Amino acid sequence: MSWLNPDRLARSSAIDSSEESERINLKCRRGSSYDEPPHSVSISSMPSRFSKQVPFSNQAIDLLPVYHTCDGFDARSHVERREIRTTDVCEVFGETITYFFYGRPAFKYVVGDESTTDLALYPVCFVMNLEKLGPLKRIFPFDTGAMFHKRLKRYFHRKNTVLDFELEPETSRIKDVIFHFFGGTKNYINPVRADREYAVEDFESVSYSKMIESHVRTEADERRVTIELQADSAIALTKASLQAIILPTQLRGSKLYSEFIDANGIKAQCYDIEVWNPALSFGLVSAAAKRFTLSMGYFK
Repeated sequence: MSWLNPDRLARSSAIDSSEESERINLKCRRGSSYDEPPHSVSISSMPSRFSKQVPFSNQAIDLLPVYHTCDGFDARSHVERREIRTTDVCEVFGETITYFFYGRPAFKYVVGDESTTDLALYPVCFVMNLEKLGPLKRIFPFDTGAMFHKRLKRYFHRKNTVLDFELEPETSRIKDVIFHFFGGTKNYINPVRADREYAVEDFESVSYSKMIESHVRTEADERRVTIELQADSAIALTKASLQAIILPTQLRGSKLYSEFIDANGIKAQCYDIEVWNPALSFGLVSAAAKRFTLSMGYFK
């Protein structure tokens, strides 16, 4: 299927009735900190409503890094293999997928709230060059887990599903979302929504825009305004694709990580474990990621 066929990307006021015949039921997603019981979701090969509402911007911007976060246990295997390899089957899409978040390490895996110094439970984040990542499978404007598990029900119509927001797997569509809803990269990182009006019947776009600056208390965190990328189950960690790694200070001094960092000539952004709770370390990872992007001059 050619995602960039202009005829398929033309704006439509209604979904073609043939779309219904292409829908299949899939099981729900697991692995993130959204851990509700399984439901079902429908999927279609047709361009989504949201995609039709997002125009091509043709704007040139420097692409930000993308982030893959996992616990220290899985990170050890990735470093040993020199690749990020996903083995769990995604319960939304029924296949093995490696997830990345664009511009910020928003993913949070399920971890208990108990105190521990076990480094296997603390987050490690691989900072990747999007342009060297390889082909993408899917792009969404937010974390699909949040949408799928009804964490965004406050913002969208009850009949909206994950697949109403799927975008073509092209990096240009990331730029389109950023310009259309945020106005630029700085506002995407902050985040601040663009000063723009949307067609009143574009319910998905109107709701997404309002969600960006919503201050109401909700179950959904910054993942609701972070672009999600889906790639193949195995992503090579090479000098070209890997830009940096964020990890606990104690791991940085180990033989395994020192050799890995030196061999790839990458930056190591470390965080200190001052509070013995892995769940509280995701904020430290985010802070380290921002230091990295600033040091690389992305926001100049």
